[in-house]
Amino acid sequence: MTKTLAEAFRGKTLADREPFVYHGIKALAREQGIPFALIGGRALACHGIRGGKSGGDLDFAATRPLNPTGFVEVVGKAHCGGLEYEHALGIRFHWIIREDELAPLYEEAINAAEEDMDGMPIAPLEHLLVMKLLARKKFLFLRRRRFKDVDDAVDILRSKKLDLALCLELAQRHGTRETVQLIGCPEKLSNLRWKMLPRDSWGACS
Repeated sequence: MTKTLAEAFRGKTLADREPFVYHGIKALAREQGIPFALIGGRALACHGIRGGKSGGDLDFAATRPLNPTGFVEVVGKAHCGGLEYEHALGIRFHWIIREDELAPLYEEAINAAEEDMDGMPIAPLEHLLVMKLLARKKFLFLRRRRFKDVDDAVDILRSKKLDLALCLELAQRHGTRETVQLIGCPEKLSNLRWKMLPRDSWGACS
């Protein structure tokens, strides 16, 4: 089956393959009864946030692992909990299962997700914002600069679709004091990018 599928899409572009992969992941998760939602940059794009700055990663929040099949196999671990899979068409995706203090936030995002026109559950913008801010906090602790998380968060805060009151509520329940302050004062968030740059690059970026 896998060989036939690969042959059928040989020579096709990524844009040609992605809709098939999306449909396959969605169908497989529902067949196995696994609650899930699209998160990350692809979810931001669905909300109209400049296509997201999170690269080409295909990320899903889920409550338990997918069982491998003839066209989906496990290839490793996801960077923040869960597993990385590869579809037979050569597209990898992260199936994120949080087992830490952020598990309740991700579970809420899954439960509150709304389906797009193709039936794909998309995590709410408000949950995505808090995820971005907390991801930035985690990677700073690991001494890794995450410009994309700050950039995405700034873009989310500019969205007219955003429910700011809900963002603050989520931040109070799942985030930190700094998370609440950044949502309440977007100017501080914008300034963070300068603090993340090496000092010798400030002049070049001004």
